[in-house]
Amino acid sequence: MRKLMSLFYLPLFWAFFILPPLFQDPTLPKIIPMGVLCLIAIGVSFLAEFFFPFHRDWNRSQNDFFRDFLLTLTNHFVTVAMVAVFYFLFKKLRVPTLDLWPHKIPVWTQLIIVFVVGDALMTFAHYLSHKSDFLWRFHSVHHSVKRLYAFNGLMRHPFHMVFQASWGLLPLLFLGMPNWMILFSGYFSTIHFLLSHLNVDMKLGIFSRVFAFAPVHRLHHRPVRTKAVNYGVTLSIWDVIFGTFENEKAIGSHELGIGDYANYPKGYFGLLVVPFKGWKKTKPS
Repeated sequence: MRKLMSLFYLPLFWAFFILPPLFQDPTLPKIIPMGVLCLIAIGVSFLAEFFFPFHRDWNRSQNDFFRDFLLTLTNHFVTVAMVAVFYFLFKKLRVPTLDLWPHKIPVWTQLIIVFVVGDALMTFAHYLSHKSDFLWRFHSVHHSVKRLYAFNGLMRHPFHMVFQASWGLLPLLFLGMPNWMILFSGYFSTIHFLLSHLNVDMKLGIFSRVFAFAPVHRLHHRPVRTKAVNYGVTLSIWDVIFGTFENEKAIGSHELGIGDYANYPKGYFGLLVVPFKGWKKTKPS
C-alpha cells in the first residue's frame, strides 16, 4: 500500500486539486469554490502525512505547529490584502498597461503562460533572496524550520511573501493579464506550497527535472546557504537549465535549518522582528 501511495499520490492530487480549476470556465459558477477546494487539499495533505510519512520524526511537533499556523494565517491575510491592492490599482485606478496580453487564446493556455512565466520570475526572486544579504534576512525565516510538513510552505516572513509574489505578478499585470487570474495564481501557489514541503513518501521519477515538489525541494532546505540547490518555486526546469539542480536521490541527511546564525528565534513575534535585528554568525554561510 505504501509503495502504491508513493507512486500515485501526486497524480491523484493533481487530478483532484489542480486540473479541475485549470479547466473550468472562470465566467461560470464554480461547483466547488477554490477556497473550499484548498481547505480540502490541506486536510488530505495532513492525513497523507500521518499515514505515509517520508520522515516520521517530522510528524512530531517541535512546539512549532501553532507558530506555523499563525504565520500561515498572517500570510494568507497579507496575500488577500496584496491582491486587493493590485485589483484596486489595475481595475479601479486603471494603471496604464502595455496591453500585450493574448486575450484571444484559450483561457487554459493563458493560465499556463501565467504559471510558467510567473514561476520563472519568482524563482529568480528566490535565487536573489539567497544571494542578497538584505533579502536573506527575511527569507531565512522560512529556512529556520527544523522539519518539513504541510504548513511550512507559508511559514515565511510577510515582507518576503509580498516581495516574491509581487515579483511574479506585477510584470504580468503590466503586460495586461486579466485581474481574475491573480486568484488562480494564489490558489495554485498555495497548492504548490503544500506539495513542495509535504512530509509524504512520494516519488517523482523523471518528473523531478520538471516539478519542484517535496522530493526535490527538501534538498533546498539543507543548512548551508551558499550551497543551496533547487531554487525552482514550482518548476525544476530552471535549475536544470542553470545548473543548480540536484536529484532527489541525493537527499542523504534529514538535517535542516539555517546553520550559520546563533540564537535564531523560534517564536512567532521573534521571527517577525529578526530581519530588523543584528545577527551573530557562528560560522561562514
